[in-house]
Amino acid sequence: MSFDLSRIRFDARRDFLGVIMQQGRVQLDADWNEWVAQLGRRLQAGTLDTFGGSVVPRTTPDGFLIQATGGGFTIGRGRIYVDGLLAENHGDGDAGWDDRLAEPTGSTAVDYAAQPYYPDPPALPAEGRHLVYVDVWQRDLTAVQAPDLIEQAVGVDTTGRRQTVWQVKLLPDIGNAGCSSADEDVPGWAAITAPSPARLSTTTGTPDFTPTPARCRPRRAISDWRTSSIVSKCIPVAHSARRPQVVARQRHRGLARHPHQRRTHSHHRGERRPRRCAALQRWRLGGDHRRLARAEEPAGRNAAPARAGWRG
Repeated sequence: MSFDLSRIRFDARRDFLGVIMQQGRVQLDADWNEWVAQLGRRLQAGTLDTFGGSVVPRTTPDGFLIQATGGGFTIGRGRIYVDGLLAENHGDGDAGWDDRLAEPTGSTAVDYAAQPYYPDPPALPAEGRHLVYVDVWQRDLTAVQAPDLIEQAVGVDTTGRRQTVWQVKLLPDIGNAGCSSADEDVPGWAAITAPSPARLSTTTGTPDFTPTPARCRPRRAISDWRTSSIVSKCIPVAHSARRPQVVARQRHRGLARHPHQRRTHSHHRGERRPRRCAALQRWRLGGDHRRLARAEEPAGRNAAPARAGWRG
């Protein structure tokens, strides 16, 4: 897997039809990708149920038509469905126009040596009886393989792509077998169609450039908010519209006690009792005197409970 994904949770056995977005929710890549997987599976299953295994549609009757030409062969322009996957040969030559799909297309067949997804195919044998087949699969593309996926506005890639690719290959020396023969009667067919063993082959090589040691970017000095400024500390005060103004006034004037009072409703008997704000602490930091205030509630069984907030 070449994509940067959080997780893959698509499971066809759960028979989900789609993904429904809800308001006020965080959007995740897993939801988007699960919907894409559901749609892709629906299209492939519907194609298999309609056409069967492999078929060339009537709309492009020359799709992937093999024609021998002077020691080689060409691949006809058009579409083919292989195990429900759509493979399309857009053709070569001067660009034409498809009126039904409203898109550009080629005008001639593609030569065996000029396939778009098979840049260096092996040379064709000089003689013998051989089988020509098309190999179709899906692959993941990132900005490494397709640099145009990098968004110019931000300078990074935002998404990846999943691509259906095809290659027309040759199975040599099949003897008397033909296209109408059963799969088990074609020599070598079981080996080339077997599932991948999921093994990775690696090798070493000599780089053709001079490696540069990685250099770490110097770290910037980070100030500690706990010691850089006393103002950044959090001080609990009672919730009120005028309380922050009282605290600021006490800091600047250095008042020991402020006469401001606010009458509130008691939660017990509906009585109105005053609340007072007092400067209770004095801090000294580098010769700078600052006064910090906090809420002080009057004692008593009828006092309203304090609602503490934070002020930095």
